[in-house]
Amino acid sequence: MGMTYDLVADYLSVAVVLDDPKAQVAQPVRKKLIEFQRFVQARAYILASRPEQTFAQAANLPDSTAPASKAMARWYAGKESRPWLKWANKTQTPNPCIMTLAGAPASCCCRNCARLLSGEWPG
Repeated sequence: MGMTYDLVADYLSVAVVLDDPKAQVAQPVRKKLIEFQRFVQARAYILASRPEQTFAQAANLPDSTAPASKAMARWYAGKESRPWLKWANKTQTPNPCIMTLAGAPASCCCRNCARLLSGEWPG
C-alpha cells in the first residue's frame, strides 16, 4: 500500500508547484496532471489493494479525462489485453467526489474540501 500513497504524495507535491504563480507550466499539461492526481487520490484504496484494476478504473472515467483517454489509447494500441468490464452507459460528467476513505461504508470528500460526507446503512 505504501507505493500508492507515495504516488498520492508525489502528485500533491506537484499540485503545490502548479499553484505557484511563478510556475511555467502550460495549461494543457497542468490540466492533465490535475486529472491524474485526482484519479489516483480518489481511488488510492482500490489501486493499493487491487492494482490490476487501474486500467479498468481509468477507462471507465468520462471520455474527456486524461486517465480515460490514455487508458483507451493503450487498449486500441494493443498494450492492454486483460479482460475488463466496460461501463457502456458511463456518465460523461466528472464525479465531484475527490476521495473515498478506505474502511468507511460510504464516504466522499468534495472538491473544495469544505465537506466530508460519510454514511452507513443502519443494521
